[in-house]
Amino acid sequence: MSSTISRMTIRRYGLALLILWLAFGLRLYRLEAQSIWWDEGHSLFVAGHSLTDIPTLPAMDVHPPAYFALLHLWIALTGQSEFTLRYLSVIFSLLTLALLWRFAASLQTAANRPRSNEQLTMNKEQLTKPPLHPSVPPSLQPCNPSTSLRTGFPTVHPSPLPSFHPSPALLTTLFAALSPMYVAYAQEVRSYALVTFLALASTYLQWRLLFAGRRLDSPPKQGAWLILYTVATAASLYTHYFTLFLLLFQNLIWLLWLLRGHFKRGYPLKTTLAHAGLWLASQIGILLLFMPQILLAWRQVSSYANPNLSPPPLLDFLSRSWQAYTVGLTLDPEPARWGMGLIFAGLALGWLIHCLSAPRRYAWPFALLSLWLMEPLLAYFIVLQRQPSFEPRYLMLVTPALFLLLGLGLSGNVGGNRQNAPDQIALSRPRSHVPGPSLALLRLPLIIIVTAVLIVGLNHYFTNPAYFKDDSAGVAAWLAEKTRANDLVLVDVPHPFHYYAQDIPAPTHYLFVDIHTAAETLNREAASRDRLFWVTWRGSDTDPRGVIPFLAEKAGRWAGSRDFRGYHVAWYDLPAEAHFSLPDQLTPAQATFGEALRLDGYAFSPTVGPNEPVWATLHFTLLRETQTNYKVSLRLRDEAGSQIAQIDRDLLNDRHVRTAAWSVDDPALNQAINVYLLPLPLDTPPGRYRLEVVVYNAEPPYPSEGLSRHPSDDGIGAILGYIMVD
Repeated sequence: MSSTISRMTIRRYGLALLILWLAFGLRLYRLEAQSIWWDEGHSLFVAGHSLTDIPTLPAMDVHPPAYFALLHLWIALTGQSEFTLRYLSVIFSLLTLALLWRFAASLQTAANRPRSNEQLTMNKEQLTKPPLHPSVPPSLQPCNPSTSLRTGFPTVHPSPLPSFHPSPALLTTLFAALSPMYVAYAQEVRSYALVTFLALASTYLQWRLLFAGRRLDSPPKQGAWLILYTVATAASLYTHYFTLFLLLFQNLIWLLWLLRGHFKRGYPLKTTLAHAGLWLASQIGILLLFMPQILLAWRQVSSYANPNLSPPPLLDFLSRSWQAYTVGLTLDPEPARWGMGLIFAGLALGWLIHCLSAPRRYAWPFALLSLWLMEPLLAYFIVLQRQPSFEPRYLMLVTPALFLLLGLGLSGNVGGNRQNAPDQIALSRPRSHVPGPSLALLRLPLIIIVTAVLIVGLNHYFTNPAYFKDDSAGVAAWLAEKTRANDLVLVDVPHPFHYYAQDIPAPTHYLFVDIHTAAETLNREAASRDRLFWVTWRGSDTDPRGVIPFLAEKAGRWAGSRDFRGYHVAWYDLPAEAHFSLPDQLTPAQATFGEALRLDGYAFSPTVGPNEPVWATLHFTLLRETQTNYKVSLRLRDEAGSQIAQIDRDLLNDRHVRTAAWSVDDPALNQAINVYLLPLPLDTPPGRYRLEVVVYNAEPPYPSEGLSRHPSDDGIGAILGYIMVD
């Protein structure tokens, strides 16, 4: 038997090591192929400060300091190449896989264990029970029909068909190794791989403390598990504040554990109070460890708001989260829907087979893992209704539960197969339910399907350029080649150009755009420069009103543009004495749209050349509170009324907030200057053209707000005046 156990142990651990090596290779593959992008650049910027400054930096906004402090130490040790920076996340991703293997094995062992110490004692006594009378031959002694006369082991009756019983630990680790999301965030200089590992460690330690032992552990051992659990949970809170959602789940598990012990197992009140003391000690310990950060965390979380965001509908929230956690967000929509459905079907069918073939007591791991997956998601969705900022990665700490559900549900070992624990066979009650061969064989195609879907998603992550990271390095290399020392490069985001800009000969820096001071800044920075390069990132809200292109094209001449993955670069030739300015005076107006908005001032270019854009400046004031986000459409028509050109933009105030969040009582928030460049078609003939403005609802079905008081041809658009094209 010992040789059999040894072979099985070698096989089990050998397969686990092979899966870890596979995961290691996948996470190292093309690790430095894509550029450091904005989020990673933010991590580098914060980690570049001293350890004492990191927690209180303004750039921390809603981030706790643990990952950035760790990254600071890592950079001091390894340097700042793309490979070494991302390798830190690779380490924590691999630790997550190893701990998933351990957690799945622990769940399997606990499910295969006898229900109670009384049952264990009963089985031992039954196996060593002496004959009724010494004179009665052994062959006539009463025996369990399912027990061998020679060994006392349960007799194994071979199934008519071979069964398939893969290890839950191996399946869990394999699925997590192939996870597109796990690979993606193992290749980023961000905290998500770390917080996933810490959340998993915290939950595993809670499991060990509450459920994994055969009997209540001795106080010293309980204390050790409790300390480890407290430290891991506090470390997770210091890494990501969404650990609070995990704590909600864990406290629910504490409550269920106390109720289960008191009412189901019949523990006396004294024991229940002792158990409650464990819970109280853990929560006090977490609070004490997190106390240095708690006031700062409250200020960060309570002050964070983006009024331009809206909470996602529930179905969209669930669908996008499920896609991110299964096939990944780099898979195109149609195959993603198929992949999401197949994984859900595999998960549901696997646990259905499991429930049909295993005793009811093995539903406890399923309930635990399902709560871990769903309860934080539900809490997150509720919070989104007040502070909408939805990204599935923020709640990666629930993903270990998904892979444990997949691994345990699609294996045949939980509560059934005892081949991996031969020392427990004689001490366990025979199974009351035996999985039928047809049900057991269904697991193999389900495992193949889930594995294939994960591989497809992973392949798209590595090969689909549409979802690659922003090409920051490509933009910097192009600027290094095209710019000269007397040019000026302005970037609308601070990161990650501080990482790549060393080789650009022209002065290169981030510009925070304030419409009231932008012209003054350009007059100071671009004085005597030959060209101005304006680099904009696809996710930036630094200049959503287009102030810099407006000023640059008024003062100079557009010279060209180029698109990169995630970036747009436009450059302008500047005259020797370039002067940047907004219109000095606006023509008064009293055009009221739907009793909500008033256009009270405007200016535009009365004459333009055939290749020049029409520029216009509009000033709006909010008259009453509104729940509507408005857009403004600037249109140019010829004498016959045909539309020649059009540009549409959200109406934003100086804080770049849409109209539904404007405050009538705050002069700084209830009015706005917006600027527009209206390009003319190349074949626009000379002549006289009418310039008009239309205000409409930004949401479907996009109804226009008619004018309340202003002469207009159609009662909707306000006529600003006429423009001559030379």
